[in-house]
Amino acid sequence: MKVVLPNVTIAMTMRNMLRAYLFGSLTIEVDGRTMPEIAGLRPRSVLAWLLWNPGMHARAHVASLFWPDVLDISARASLRNALWGIRRALDSVGGAAYLESDRDSVGIADGLAREVDTEEFVRLAERDDTASLREALMLAHAPLLADLADDWVLDAREEFRERAGAVAGRLAELCEQDGDLRGAVAWTRRAIAHVPVRESAYRALMQRLAKLDERGEAMAAFERCHAMLDAEFGTVPSESTRVLADRLRTGQEAGEGRRVAASPAQHGQAAQRGQAAQHGQPASRAHRSRQRPLVGRDGELTSLSDAWAGACHGHGGVVLVSGAAGLGKSRLVTELINTVSGQGSRCAVGTAFELDGAPPYAPWGDLLHQLVTDVPAPSLDASWPSDLARLCRSVEWRWGRPAARSSADPEQERRLLFASVAEALAWCSGDRPLLLVLEDIHLADTASIALIASLGHRLTELPVLLVATRRLASAPAKLVIAIDALRRKDALVTDIHLGRLSTTELDTVVRSCAPELADDARERAVEVAEGNPLFARRAALAASGGAEPSHELRDWIRAPLARLDGPARLLVDAAALLGRPMDTGEAAALVGSQQLAGALERACHEELLDTEARRIRFAHALVRQACGAEIEPSRRAWLHGRIAEMLEERPGRPVAEIARHLLNAGDWERAQAYLITAAEKARSLGAFDEAAGLFAEAASLETGTLAQRAELWLALADVHAWRGHKDEHDSAFEHARTVLEQVDDSVSLAGAYALRGRCLRTTLCHPVEALRAYERALHIIDTEHLDAPELRAIVVAGFGWVEVASGDVERAEALLAEVEIVSEAVTDLGLAAEVCLARAAALLRRGRPRDSERASEDAAGLARRAGRQDLACSALVHAAAASAAQGEFGHVLELADRMRRSRPASALADEALAVRAYALARTGRCAEAWDAALAYVRSVASTGDPTQEASAEFDAASVALESGRYGEAASRFEVALAEPSGPFSRALARVRRAEALVRDGLPDAAHRELEHVPFEPAGQTDLPETLVPKLELVEGLIAAARGARDRAVHCLASAEAAWRRMLGGSSAYEPGAVTFVDLARPPVGGQVEPGVELGRVLAERAVLLSDVGRAEDASAAAEEAILLADRLGFDGYRQRVNGLCSPVVTTE
Repeated sequence: MKVVLPNVTIAMTMRNMLRAYLFGSLTIEVDGRTMPEIAGLRPRSVLAWLLWNPGMHARAHVASLFWPDVLDISARASLRNALWGIRRALDSVGGAAYLESDRDSVGIADGLAREVDTEEFVRLAERDDTASLREALMLAHAPLLADLADDWVLDAREEFRERAGAVAGRLAELCEQDGDLRGAVAWTRRAIAHVPVRESAYRALMQRLAKLDERGEAMAAFERCHAMLDAEFGTVPSESTRVLADRLRTGQEAGEGRRVAASPAQHGQAAQRGQAAQHGQPASRAHRSRQRPLVGRDGELTSLSDAWAGACHGHGGVVLVSGAAGLGKSRLVTELINTVSGQGSRCAVGTAFELDGAPPYAPWGDLLHQLVTDVPAPSLDASWPSDLARLCRSVEWRWGRPAARSSADPEQERRLLFASVAEALAWCSGDRPLLLVLEDIHLADTASIALIASLGHRLTELPVLLVATRRLASAPAKLVIAIDALRRKDALVTDIHLGRLSTTELDTVVRSCAPELADDARERAVEVAEGNPLFARRAALAASGGAEPSHELRDWIRAPLARLDGPARLLVDAAALLGRPMDTGEAAALVGSQQLAGALERACHEELLDTEARRIRFAHALVRQACGAEIEPSRRAWLHGRIAEMLEERPGRPVAEIARHLLNAGDWERAQAYLITAAEKARSLGAFDEAAGLFAEAASLETGTLAQRAELWLALADVHAWRGHKDEHDSAFEHARTVLEQVDDSVSLAGAYALRGRCLRTTLCHPVEALRAYERALHIIDTEHLDAPELRAIVVAGFGWVEVASGDVERAEALLAEVEIVSEAVTDLGLAAEVCLARAAALLRRGRPRDSERASEDAAGLARRAGRQDLACSALVHAAAASAAQGEFGHVLELADRMRRSRPASALADEALAVRAYALARTGRCAEAWDAALAYVRSVASTGDPTQEASAEFDAASVALESGRYGEAASRFEVALAEPSGPFSRALARVRRAEALVRDGLPDAAHRELEHVPFEPAGQTDLPETLVPKLELVEGLIAAARGARDRAVHCLASAEAAWRRMLGGSSAYEPGAVTFVDLARPPVGGQVEPGVELGRVLAERAVLLSDVGRAEDASAAAEEAILLADRLGFDGYRQRVNGLCSPVVTTE
């Protein structure tokens, strides 16, 4: 539906008139000609935003608004491309002049005639006369920009609902002033329909109905207000509203109407419900548990209680309650919840969604909402609440802390998010022990499971017990890995496995819920239950209703469903399709606030639904599935659409859920918009698996333009790169490339290759393929003479980085110099910092570590000025590598401390610990080095990322090897190698593990480890030229341990020769004379000093030669090894060879 704008006098006949309709789907007309759909995802939203915000805007502001997570120059390049698409679409209907832009600003031209329905709405609303206000509401006939789901759109949509409610309220006031009370009542009802949670509107309705002598209707309005507040907030109406209701009851309000009786206990009961909700205690669960005794689980309950007792004394952790469906996992946990509630401790419950494509961290968001509403806000000095607000919007509403702006690194965002959850649990358990319950974690998303794993060690230090229920048969691999991680961290308190109940125990269950059953019926119920207490209960209820118990749960469900009236059946069906506990506010929006209490009572009476602290859930997941299976297809689709509408109007706007329900309702176009927003949110929180699934689903829908589908495939390719899944990245990129070539969009195609180059250069670390991608992007830009200076600068800079890392250094420096003269790049401090850091890397490759260090410090300064603290810390890491190459390890330690101070609780702070461990080990401070390495491992464990944990284990193992902790080193290398996608050289890990084993007296195990080396991948970044002599050293140690001394001497001689060749004509005795650096690794694992390695080999050779009686050769080797140790500041082998040097002979 399109509403004609009221201002027809401006000129239906005027030429060059742009009309924009933002209510409903975005529609643009120029002189009556409809503009075609704009290609691409962002351009349509950009145009809508410009229409919503008339006037000129700084390009930098618009670019950062729509592309916040990339370099400024990249955002400007994307904006340039989007504006090109918008201008082309407008030009097709003669409206290109309406888009006004220059080098610095962009906007909708002010001097040209236009009519925008949202502007007209505001103008009419400001007139404040009845006719204008009516026209305004006619314009707002549909949700704002219904085909878009960007965050700014959702906020604007909510704002206009509020405005429409205010306009309807003002119309009611004007009608009342004119004596039209019935009109006033109608407009007041309209205001409530727009904003159903505004108590003042209900109060106004009550007063106007009373003036019409309709006190019965007025009291009905009060009942609706009361039900709304109870359902939404667990509160009662304000005192002024209650006083008005009392006056209506006693006839003191104007008008003479029939009196309406009300229960005197009404307000007290509501207050009790509100208090229960405030403390987050599921009171109804306690009531249910009194009706359903816990049978046959005494031992399990004791284990659970013991774990809680430990948590109360500050030794928390994780407890798993495992078992098949229906065996009583939730019932057992309920018993603990009741105990905790009775003790006055704090409790929160979250449930994984039984819905595909659920929002990432969904059970955690629910759980944290309960905690935040029950706990006072922390001090403003604490920064973590702003990070937590990105996951739990209640932080902003309850604590007044807005969400922090996301950075360009989603992995870093996930790290900050995990740290904020840990801090939140510490805060919420500060005054009393805390019980957390996560139900059905076998259904949880990957991100939620990773968060559980990351909290393991921290929970052991807090009075917090996390109890998670799961089905064993349904446990995904990701959950198995997380549980193993909890065990390794000693955070898994116990894993309680529930088995089937005995016949005697089942008989007790049946008697408790149907004591009137005859013996034969009771025995039949026990028989069909087959040890499952849920089935026993449902069979007993079926038998008590006169039905014959069967083996199918659906057969037992049909009778109670048939007994439900319309509102109760609607509630049950909606709850079944929602796939998670429903809060009472949602239920009231679906079935009506007045009907909710009765509907819920009937559904609970049939033991289909249950309530707990304003949350409605099924008695069991199997009951939900059975009820859902009874919904016929057309009703199912209608209900999904109704649920989506309800969720769109709810605070918090769960976009992933809305997308899922729109899909199931068949509204694919709107579903795609929400899927995209949900995927972007997931990516920004580091939930890459969930983002990949959402982007893939959006891309698979046959909606939108080809250009939009190409953008979706590129977004998916980017997420797969963050996941480290190259094959999936390649496949998604190929889909995008094929589509872009089909639509002949050269700018977007060049941008696609630039994106691929960045992914291959950074997260995927495939320099050769990255080089090809950048070359292809540059070829497209230059041969087709594209006006894309920002994009070209990005491509050339990336090209230069690849050449620095693994290509031609001279070519790299030429490319970087080319970027520095591009005017569009000069003002981008972020890009300037990246180019400066690339130059630093090139200088290090040229053997100029001091110049490299200075350039790194300059890059850090530029990055700080650009607000890129992550890049600044990366530059400091590089400066540390350059200092290490000069042998200035004291300065390395200073740089590590600077990194930790500037970026605490981050991945870069972890890297600082790795740098510190390296420097300490290199200078012989082994005990301190080991402490730093362990701190590094503990810190990375909080990420819940197995690849990062594997990397930390590799580095810690390397420090352990250097420190003489050979058994520890071997074990940690084994743990690192168990993760197939660990970001380290697997071949080097095998060699180092073999060295640890042979030095620990296990030569045969070391030999078996070396047999794996040829089968491990080893690319150019693994420094293969340095790997061979290291392997030869270990082979020599194995041969010596086995008594094959000739073989040992040969291996060591070969290793010595290799290191001398690498040193070439350089002096091995000067620090940093020759240093090999793997730029993809931090200094712990990425730097190789041939002089130090030569000294190691000489020391081992000296010991071996001494053992075979070649004292003179042994002495010469020992003397050179000690000389190297002295000059290079390395004491790792000095004690072993001191006694092998020739004695100094003196004469008198």
